[in-house]
Amino acid sequence: MKSSSRFTGRRAARFFAVQALYQSEHIDQPLTLMLDHFIKDHLHDTQHSTAIKPDEPLFNTLVHGVTEHKESIDQAVESILAEGWTLQRLDEVVLAVLRLGAFECLYALETPLPVIINEYIEVAKSFFSSNEVNFIHVAMDNLGKKRQVS
Repeated sequence: MKSSSRFTGRRAARFFAVQALYQSEHIDQPLTLMLDHFIKDHLHDTQHSTAIKPDEPLFNTLVHGVTEHKESIDQAVESILAEGWTLQRLDEVVLAVLRLGAFECLYALETPLPVIINEYIEVAKSFFSSNEVNFIHVAMDNLGKKRQVS
């Protein structure tokens, strides 16, 4: 993790959702069990250097929403990738960020698009250098265009 700045509750929820999605891809246990441990160990850890009081309902909505709509989200993400790129070629954390951003763009219609894009750019800065952040910015802009067309 690159940044040690503290996030607002909603940004912290997004930050932790990225980590939880990444972890869910690497742990062989039911999502609910993994999330119970994740929430206890991360969201409720008052000493965490990044977040103060993450928005737990938003965290749950994001992780469960991506899980529930994974197929359509992956299709949306894949559709904005440059020719020759696939989901499998993406860094796993980049993919988690894009999946969450796509979920919010496509399914969380109450959140303004510029807010969604900005939030995931800021979250990405915690994990990556400028190249990946720029990639995520362009990808989120393209995902946002899909929302505007819908």
